[in-house]
Amino acid sequence: MAAGGCLLAAACDRPAPGRPTLRALLARPLDTRAPYESSDGAASAAAISFNVYEGLVHFDADRRPVPALASSWNNPDEFTWVFDLRESVRFHDGSLLGADDVVAVVQVARSGRSALGAHFAGIEEVSASGPRTVRIRTQQRNPLLLAQLSALPIAKARDVESEAAAPNGTGPFRLAAAEGDGRYRLEAFAQYWGEPPPWSAVDVSVVDDAAARAAALLRGEADFAERLDAAQVADVERRAGYQVLTGAARDTVVLGLRVAAGDALADPRLREAVDLALDRRAIAASGVAGRARPAWQLVPSGVFGSAGVPQPQRDLTRARALLAASGRLPVLGIPLACDQDQASLAERVRADLAEAGVVVQVQSMPAARLQEILEARGAAAFLARARALSADGIDVLVNHFHSPDPAARRGMMNWTGHSNRELDGVLDRARAELDWALRSELLGQAMTMAIGSRALLPLLTRHESHGARAGIAFRGEPRGFLRFADLRPAAGEPGAR
Repeated sequence: MAAGGCLLAAACDRPAPGRPTLRALLARPLDTRAPYESSDGAASAAAISFNVYEGLVHFDADRRPVPALASSWNNPDEFTWVFDLRESVRFHDGSLLGADDVVAVVQVARSGRSALGAHFAGIEEVSASGPRTVRIRTQQRNPLLLAQLSALPIAKARDVESEAAAPNGTGPFRLAAAEGDGRYRLEAFAQYWGEPPPWSAVDVSVVDDAAARAAALLRGEADFAERLDAAQVADVERRAGYQVLTGAARDTVVLGLRVAAGDALADPRLREAVDLALDRRAIAASGVAGRARPAWQLVPSGVFGSAGVPQPQRDLTRARALLAASGRLPVLGIPLACDQDQASLAERVRADLAEAGVVVQVQSMPAARLQEILEARGAAAFLARARALSADGIDVLVNHFHSPDPAARRGMMNWTGHSNRELDGVLDRARAELDWALRSELLGQAMTMAIGSRALLPLLTRHESHGARAGIAFRGEPRGFLRFADLRPAAGEPGAR
């Protein structure tokens, strides 16, 4: 892409007058590709910029589905969903959104070529029954379809099969330029169907070091710096004219343990000892994970399906007794894999376990390498994030605890070797149950069983901390996606509405 060049000539609008430009520092590059890759069969990236693309459905602050690109929907029967699309919605190239675009996207999502395929494998058929009407039929009752569709970015049909297509969504910002040194320019899309974004443009720079992001913010070189570490949070809070913005809890940080027969931690007594050795409150208070709270649920508060499990208390005496009963005191040399961003947290976990007699060796590595090891089921212990993308606990349970079933796209992140057919049955019932009271009961039962297995030990819920200059208000997005339209000039600032 040419530096500073207009990517989409047909929609090369000028920045809106009277609205300020936001200067933002991000930790990782924006995904500037078209949202689906298919020519080589590779899975598309799940981290699509929701500043450029949108889904059929949004979630409001109470986690209820509300119309987005779909103006309304209905269920002629319990397996069928009919979506009516908004009129006059335009892509950034000026073309109109139509039912064929949505059908093409859903077809790819359900095909297994997409990283989102686990959510859409249960769709039996998708078709256009009119120029702006989409009909989706599922193989079984699916109460989560609306939530799943909220995370599915809608692209132009002709772009879906093309890796070379320029980003072309319907969102409030369009990508105007991308430079090879990690700089991007997003400009407000003048023909956006919804509320105009508060910024005429967003100039993005990628700075992978949190300390460097904070320093640039405090030098006045940026208005917003995402994902600060604890030390930088303290620096920003001390400085007049700056503030820390706290996002919603996106996920639960978990300590994963291999539980399959023959693994070092297959004995449930060993896993209980590890659980009892953890001082979650002290770990959260230490600041090694930024702004965090101790967790004993597998999903953050506000996610549907939490269970009434008791809060664990550290008990080193009981932990050592369990290790002695297992004949494994001390337990030596277990590798603990983590990505480089979690190395400090891993060291805190290591220190806690050492007090009980469990000696682990921290192995930090790039995130991509950790993912390879997890997918190969090659980590005896690991730190990971359990995320409920649909704001429903079924995501975490089916992905991490269901016995692996590639054909049904279940257990796709079951990196611990956990298998419990009774739990599988409860999850399969919960996936299909439309009665929300009964779903709540089933998910609570499943969550209790999953937590009791101690295959994934909840450690923390982490609230991402961002730095910003004074005069910016944050309208937090409940799904956890960073959208520049949710950063707004505060009342009295230029451009505030």
